[in-house]
Amino acid sequence: MKRSRSLIWRLGGLLIVAIACVFVIQRLIASNVWDGIAGNGPGLIAALAIGGVVYALSGFLLAEAWLRLLRISGAPKAPRRDSLGIYARTQIAKYLPGNVFHFVGRHISGRGLGIDHGTMLYATWFESVGLISAAAVLALLGLSIWGGSESLAPWMAVGLAILVLCIPFAMAAALPTLTRLLKLAPPTTSRDRGMVEAALRLVPSYLLQCLFFASAGILLWLLGRALGGNPPIMIAAFIAATAGAWIGGFVVPGAAAGIGVREALLIVALTAIDVRNAELIAVSFRAVTLTGDLFFFLMGLALFRREPEIVAPSPEGPALLTDRR
Repeated sequence: MKRSRSLIWRLGGLLIVAIACVFVIQRLIASNVWDGIAGNGPGLIAALAIGGVVYALSGFLLAEAWLRLLRISGAPKAPRRDSLGIYARTQIAKYLPGNVFHFVGRHISGRGLGIDHGTMLYATWFESVGLISAAAVLALLGLSIWGGSESLAPWMAVGLAILVLCIPFAMAAALPTLTRLLKLAPPTTSRDRGMVEAALRLVPSYLLQCLFFASAGILLWLLGRALGGNPPIMIAAFIAATAGAWIGGFVVPGAAAGIGVREALLIVALTAIDVRNAELIAVSFRAVTLTGDLFFFLMGLALFRREPEIVAPSPEGPALLTDRR
């Protein structure tokens, strides 16, 4: 029963990817995007190369967030160079079918550093939930700024602020339940002060993830200007489009790196805000992210060490909920 249900989800995800790819191809043909590529020529190549380098550097925001999550999840002495290198080298695996092998690669590589299974699972949990929630908050924030007047409605600002503050608490609160579901050794927790401490220790990683999506949206806006898309000055709309498209590609089962799904969502979003060359910009942004991931991978290879620093996991379980009194 479980196997058949899983198969249905995978087939459904592949169907969505196929529909999205057909939509993107149809829009590319209808918009004569090839003329746009030929018209930009060397300028397009330069924009893709520069954008790829910038995107690769922004990847270290996520790598630093993951390192912090490792350290608060049970490996307080996780080495910076080896951890950042692992993240950079494994991120390219998201292009494999299934869209999960970058997580698998990090888990296996982390185990090679001596980090225990439970700590790696906790770090993956916090990273996944943090990425989705950070993208959702930025998408909502961008839409609220762009969708109405130029100023953010006070009630919307308060609501988003509460949402941002609640997410780290929600992730910390879910940890005991996650521990039971995964049948791992429960952490040593302090009910009276552990939750606040846990949430506060999650905030820096969460903010780094938010900064990554914001930088990706700004990069999309700059790419739009470089390709003659005449984008509006309201960068928030581009941040919202980028974050929303990322969520769509992440949650669709089987969408390797969100290919097809994110391009389709970007085309729809850019068209909605009257951006010219929406198809060219969306496809070029995929080229930028792919180039950036390749550069990020090469940077990860540069950080590789034949003899990495092996660390012993914390005997008390996840450090973020450990009672330090």
